[in-house]
Amino acid sequence: MEPLNSTKIISIATLLTLLILILPQTYAFDTWTTYQNDIRHVSAITDPQFSNATKEVKLKWRYTIGLQVDSAPAIADVDNDRKLEIIIGSFDGNLYVFDSENGNILWKYKTGGGIISSPAIIDVNNDSQLDIIFGSDDTYVYALNGNNGTLIWKFKTGNLVHSSPTITDINNDGSLEVAIGSGDGYLYVLDAEDGSEIWKKNIGSIFLSSPAIADINNDNILEMIIGTGNFNILALKGTDGNILWNYTTDNVILGSAAIADIDNDNNLEVVFGSTDFNIYALDAKTGILKWSRETEDRIISTPAIYDINNDDTTEIAIGSGDTHLYILNGSDGEILNTYTTEDEIISSPVIVDIDNDSYMDIIVGSNDGSIYAIDSNSTELWSFATDGKIVTPPTILDIDNDGFLDIIFGSYDGKLYILSTNPDTETLYLEDEENNDDSETSINDEEDIATATNHLVPAIINKDDMINMTDQNNTDQSENIYNGSNANPKKEITEPTQINTENDMTKKTDIKTYARYLVIFIILILLTFITFKIYRRRTGIDSLLKK
Repeated sequence: MEPLNSTKIISIATLLTLLILILPQTYAFDTWTTYQNDIRHVSAITDPQFSNATKEVKLKWRYTIGLQVDSAPAIADVDNDRKLEIIIGSFDGNLYVFDSENGNILWKYKTGGGIISSPAIIDVNNDSQLDIIFGSDDTYVYALNGNNGTLIWKFKTGNLVHSSPTITDINNDGSLEVAIGSGDGYLYVLDAEDGSEIWKKNIGSIFLSSPAIADINNDNILEMIIGTGNFNILALKGTDGNILWNYTTDNVILGSAAIADIDNDNNLEVVFGSTDFNIYALDAKTGILKWSRETEDRIISTPAIYDINNDDTTEIAIGSGDTHLYILNGSDGEILNTYTTEDEIISSPVIVDIDNDSYMDIIVGSNDGSIYAIDSNSTELWSFATDGKIVTPPTILDIDNDGFLDIIFGSYDGKLYILSTNPDTETLYLEDEENNDDSETSINDEEDIATATNHLVPAIINKDDMINMTDQNNTDQSENIYNGSNANPKKEITEPTQINTENDMTKKTDIKTYARYLVIFIILILLTFITFKIYRRRTGIDSLLKK
């Protein structure tokens, strides 16, 4: 066989390199596509490793939305540009999609009510395009095209939709379903593709609680766990909504449950808090109480669950209205550590190794306006102050592939914040004064905002009224936004607003692109060198064989 000519080898190597250059780039980034980043709501980030982690945080950018932010952000590439976007709702009635690198609004979609529901991101109709599902105070559940915000479908419930959607194949039919609760007392399961109702179950008034989903009894059928305003937490069969068990606490359950094996018995448990001041752990299969732990105030926070201190046992992190973050032993609920903030903790914590020291840390917001990073010994690593309460869980991942984790969250000061653990981060401030005075906002004056705040947002319900709540009272209060002298009219749904804004960051050269070309150029030089070496060796061997 004739030996390869060096020119041919170089040509092949050059062709391969050019193919690498012109083929679409692929990025190995994480996403955060559902409430608590998991359909079980365990809220622990266990896979990423960041060698560049630090014990400090800097503001990357912030955006002034205008009204309070009760919705937790989702992160995904919803427009197929190979970059991540931030998707978040606001009490101004808009669902926003931001460019994660520079804070530009790519588009926003106006609903007829405030958005407390946290969006879920998934391709609902198998068109290779991610879509966005969320609920609104206008009583609708929406599905939007992630690329441009056009409406795919909307489904009307009987009351406000504060619950966040959980999306999976709930009934084992090979298709995706959307599980979401409404203030009308029903848990709905919808066909994700077209929004049609598959089944609904009246389980009592639902507030913020979102369904956690798992196969809790090893029957190869998914079940849903959800708390209600009538003091109950229930397990429902995914195929038809049949109630498998319910457990009654002494007050309203506003937060969501998490499902995990917390005592290493190879069986799942359900962990949740109640406004009766207690944290509960139930056997997921039977609903029987395993343990409870009393705090000094109401609990709305959803627990985060993982082995926080590397002792091969599972711990639970959860906030309380008594200003403490609790770290509990999963086996018996023993309080291992606490961390105290300046106000109640309604925000749900996220467990992650934020400083890459091989020990997990806890990131949580507080009503004192600060977000905190706390290590496994309950020692503060850092904190960052805003001008409003932080009631939703943060979203944590590397949004720009710089090797440093970012923390994304909203505040009651009406701003969206992106913090970075990269010490070289340059801060960019983005303000939207026009949006602050938006005449189309669903809440139009201070009186309406007060009505909504007092009656619609469970995170700030008056504590003195908590014990006396009933299902009927909750329904009446929820409807106050639409009925009576202070009611907001239900507005027509508008088409998404496309916003083409620019700032200095968008004009900066993409350093990553230059780096990529440099790496490929170096590879090309190495291939050329290796090719000549191989050619010389092969021609030498051929000469010996001829002799």
